[in-house]
Amino acid sequence: MRWNRRKGLLVVLAVIVLAEIALIILRSTTDSPTVAVRPSDTATSTRPASAATATGATPTPSTGTTPSGVRTTSPVTSTPPPLGAGLAASTGPGLTEVGIHVLAQPGANGAIEVLEQLRLRSPVAVLDITAPVVAGIPGLVGAQPAVAGLRMTADGAPVILPVGEPTTSGRVALAYPATAISLRYRLEGAIARVSPSPVGRVLLAISPIAAKGRGQLPVVVQVIGPGVRNLVCPRLSTGAQLCGREQGSVWSTPAMPADLSLVVAQVDLPPVT
Repeated sequence: MRWNRRKGLLVVLAVIVLAEIALIILRSTTDSPTVAVRPSDTATSTRPASAATATGATPTPSTGTTPSGVRTTSPVTSTPPPLGAGLAASTGPGLTEVGIHVLAQPGANGAIEVLEQLRLRSPVAVLDITAPVVAGIPGLVGAQPAVAGLRMTADGAPVILPVGEPTTSGRVALAYPATAISLRYRLEGAIARVSPSPVGRVLLAISPIAAKGRGQLPVVVQVIGPGVRNLVCPRLSTGAQLCGREQGSVWSTPAMPADLSLVVAQVDLPPVT
């Protein structure tokens, strides 16, 4: 009888001990602090790689820096209409040979749309931009040329430039060195009224904006439009200053050194519509 009582007491004590142990374990679980887990600790980033990296292709450099004050438009978001399609030269300096080719088309308001192409012997990573300098040129008193709407490509890749205001000079740093550079822009303020003269007759100053420091690099300038009357190259020797050669609606200069490549075009502007 005593043994049965002792055995029952031991069972009760065992149950109590087990209950206490379970309670301790439960408390230790519920009282422990919660640990915040950052997503980066448990998973890899899901941000996609760039298209060039994802495909294994070499990224094409397409950005550059621009001089403060150049009004520019990204060639990715807008493409200007063709200039002189089928009229301009297809060979020569800046096109198939080392040098610079300038194709200019005056507008009714006196602004000049320009396509300038450079072909250089050695790659360059920086391009100096200078609007035509007209100080001391007879007939151009009051003209204040400035570059606006600049678009560029370097070895065929667009150079994306931020937006700014017209400028007379500055520097563009390319993303990588290039030998073939194309510039599309507008010359504003490169105009002087001729007096006395018929209404709409003006003088326009044209020169490559990337010719600074190019020395003897050959330059050819072409001006297109039915209102062009003559071209003068005032920095050449006296006998060579009357430099325009007419072929249809295209006037062209012979090749001349970059340092002397200012052209003055006498133009009858089309009426403003």
